[in-house]
Parts: sequence; C-alpha cells; structure tokens
Amino acid sequence: MSSTFLKNITVWVLFMPIIIVILLPLMFDKSDFRFSSSEIDRNVQIVGAKFNAEAVDATKRIYLKSLKPTICQASLLETEKSANDDFFVKMMKDVGFNKSNGARCQQLARGIYRFDIELKFMACVFLIAFAAAFDGLTVRATDKFEFGYQSPLKFHIATHAFIAAIGLMFAAPFLPIAFTAVAWPAITVIIALIAWIAARNYQAGI
Repeated sequence: MSSTFLKNITVWVLFMPIIIVILLPLMFDKSDFRFSSSEIDRNVQIVGAKFNAEAVDATKRIYLKSLKPTICQASLLETEKSANDDFFVKMMKDVGFNKSNGARCQQLARGIYRFDIELKFMACVFLIAFAAAFDGLTVRATDKFEFGYQSPLKFHIATHAFIAAIGLMFAAPFLPIAFTAVAWPAITVIIALIAWIAARNYQAGI
C-alpha cells in the first residue's frame, strides 16, 4: 500500500508538472503563454498591489538570474533586445522571442509569477484541508461507535483525487489558460471537500 501511495505521489506531484512544462510548449503557440495585462490587473485587485509587486519582482529576479542565462538565452532575438523594455511589457507584446524556444521561456516566466501568487494562498489551502480532514476523522469515529459505514471505494477515489489535486496545484501555473488568484478560493474548497471525504472513509483500523 505504501509503495503504491508513494508511486501515486511521484506521478501526480512530481512527473505531471514536469511533463506539462516539457510537452505543452510543443503543442501550443507561444502567444498562449503570454502575460496578460488583465490577469495582472485582476491579481492586483484580489491580493493587493503590494503582494502582486512582490510576485513581479520575484519573477524578474529569477528570470534574470536563472532563465535568461540558460533556457531563454537562445530564444532572445539579438535585434529586439532592449535594456529600456520592461520585462512584463515585452512578454505581453510577444516580442523578443523566436519560435524555437519562446513558448517554453514564456511558460516558465509566467508560471513563476503565478506560482508566487499561489504561495500566498498555499498555507490557507493546507490549513483548511487539515481542518476538513480532522472533521472527517471525527465523523468517522462517531460512526464507528454507532456501527456506521465507511466506503473503501470512496476512500480510494478521494485519496487519489487529493493527490491529483495537489499535483494540479503545482502544474496549474504553467497551463496555457487564463488563471487568476480568484481561482484559489474555489480550489481550496474542492481540496478541503476531498480531504473530508477521504478522512471520513479512512480504512485503517475500522
């Protein structure tokens, strides 16, 4: 059981985000990974200008120190480099990148920005999920003394769904779809519900 559990974690939490980063830029146009001014403006409204500015600064810092010297170096067009161009303006205008590696570079840069926004919600996500799981275990204990029923099928499905949801949390910032901070409250509710179902139907020691 533990071996299967670890394999599921490895597949969903580790390999799925890596596969998404590698394959999606080959399947979609680089314009699908551009920064959207509406996304940034929406994040400012939700998390505030201060937190959004921190995410922007972190993205620029990681881009300049890590991505640009390595992955993005080959994608930058020499004729379109300009020290005066703002990084996010360049990303939103879809200039400064050729077709060979531009999509992956933009995907990673936008993913870093989105992931930094995600980090501001992650503690809340796990805290609420933990509270939901604790409540599920309490309901399970009550049902145990009242000869209640725990469903092995629900436990199995909910456990896999929880692992998959955690993996999607890490993969979501790199997807070629519109994704703003408003999605995280909904994701939090879904993960908490899955955690409650899994804990409510926990099978060990029934």
